[in-house]
Amino acid sequence: MQDWSWEVANPLDIDKYVQHYLSLTDEDKKFALMEIIIQAVENQEKTVEFSKCWGVLEPILKENFSLHKWSIWYWSFFETDDLANCWLIAPFMREVWYSANGFFDKSSIG
Repeated sequence: MQDWSWEVANPLDIDKYVQHYLSLTDEDKKFALMEIIIQAVENQEKTVEFSKCWGVLEPILKENFSLHKWSIWYWSFFETDDLANCWLIAPFMREVWYSANGFFDKSSIG
């Protein structure tokens, strides 16, 4: 199965994913689980649910920016300025990116 972390993400299970994430110490596991969490937030069908989930996710990403900077960059979708052709989460991820870097610099993903 290709892109399993995106395929298995269930938006209804986001609270379970976050609680498990917060209990982890292994960075590889945290990285993999964060991909699922981000996809689960992206898949929220209602704006109010998306906003609630983003409110939980944003501080985790900011606190763990160095671990998740590749994912933040990826989901920011800097390849276009047309946010209508991006993921719903892209502008929010861009805000996280900018708050940590102040600007877009692909070399900073490392």
